[in-house]
Amino acid sequence: MNEVNNVVNDVVNHPSHYTRDIECIDCIKVIVEHLNGEEAFLAGQVVKYLYRYSDKGYFLQDLKKAQWYMNRLVDEISSKYKL
Repeated sequence: MNEVNNVVNDVVNHPSHYTRDIECIDCIKVIVEHLNGEEAFLAGQVVKYLYRYSDKGYFLQDLKKAQWYMNRLVDEISSKYKL
C-alpha cells in the first residue's frame, strides 16, 4: 500500500482505476446477474474496460479491448439465437 496525503490506495482490493462512488465490481455484478457463463464474462469485461478507460491513461487500448469483448459478445448472442 502507498500512503499519499494520508489517503491509502489499496492497489489489490480497491485500485483507484476501479473505485469511484460505485466500484467497478459492483457495476459488473448488477449487469451480469441475469447472465450465465461466457455471456456474463464477456459483458463483465466490456463494463470493466469502459469503466476504467479514462483513468489508467490507456484510453484507446482500453476502448479497443472493450470493443473486442463486445464483438465476441455479439457473436456469442448471434450464434446462440441464430441471428
